[in-house]
Amino acid sequence: MNAKGNKVLIDGWSLFCQRNPSIKKTLVFIEYGPDVIASKKYIANLGLESTVSWLPLMYRKDLMAGLSMADIVAAEFIQSWICGGIIYEALVMGKPLIMHSDEHKNPAKSANLYPIYNARTPEAIAGHLQQFVVNPDSGRNNGIAGHTWYLNNVVNKAISMYANYLINRASELGKIAR
Repeated sequence: MNAKGNKVLIDGWSLFCQRNPSIKKTLVFIEYGPDVIASKKYIANLGLESTVSWLPLMYRKDLMAGLSMADIVAAEFIQSWICGGIIYEALVMGKPLIMHSDEHKNPAKSANLYPIYNARTPEAIAGHLQQFVVNPDSGRNNGIAGHTWYLNNVVNKAISMYANYLINRASELGKIAR
């Protein structure tokens, strides 16, 4: 269960559930990856089935609809990634991310990165989930800041690059004056 850190996430979820028995909560997984069967068994062994839902493998466009309903999105807890599918999808949707990132620990690097709840242990995951429950507006602002980062550093840069290419190409072909 360690391809992406499902065990760490599940253990963090278990701690959070123990500390917050009266809060309505659901951890949602997608049936994707090598750890699905082991994760389901582990969740059952911990008695967490009533707080976990599994969605079938789906197209990314359908996944985005599900993400729109999430309060917070979990990514990777083993490897330190700064980009990838679920990370970009959460940023696009303006959802706060909880994940492990060495780069976010370095103040010189993290100043130019999107905000996250940085966690690599069950205790840190449970703590960040609790922080979100106590101050959901801060969490939502974290997600909005991530979305703004994505627009400025991914979308707008790509649009600018393509616009410059098209202007230069049109100029080379004599279609517009420089």
